[in-house]
Amino acid sequence: MKKIYPVAIGVIKKDNKYLLTKRQSPKKEWNKWQFPGGGVEFGEKLDECLKRELKEEVGVEVIVDIFLPQVFEIFRLKDNFHALFFVYLCHLKQKDQKIILDEEASKYDWFTLEEIDQLDSLEGTKEIADYIKQHFS
Repeated sequence: MKKIYPVAIGVIKKDNKYLLTKRQSPKKEWNKWQFPGGGVEFGEKLDECLKRELKEEVGVEVIVDIFLPQVFEIFRLKDNFHALFFVYLCHLKQKDQKIILDEEASKYDWFTLEEIDQLDSLEGTKEIADYIKQHFS
């Protein structure tokens, strides 16, 4: 079945670096770096989804700074996947929060925007980093 998936993405900034997780999936081609986030549930507001997903995936609470005025579209036609990424710049509620990964990721790290350009990442990751570089750096 073909569906469009709304996804809330958190770009968490700390000391001029950004949190990325390395996806862990049975589909090996998806095991790449990404900004954390996830799908919006029916009746859920985007910012509520963002906070829920970040708590589930990386175990942190965030403060939302800016909603990016750009929707990023991701297509994986062979998988019948079409996602709309709604991206928020945010920071940790408490700077010393520990990152606790769920089963969706194998590891995490903090990267500069320039380092993100060099990573093997999922679609949308570099585009989001480039947008932030152009509009918020």
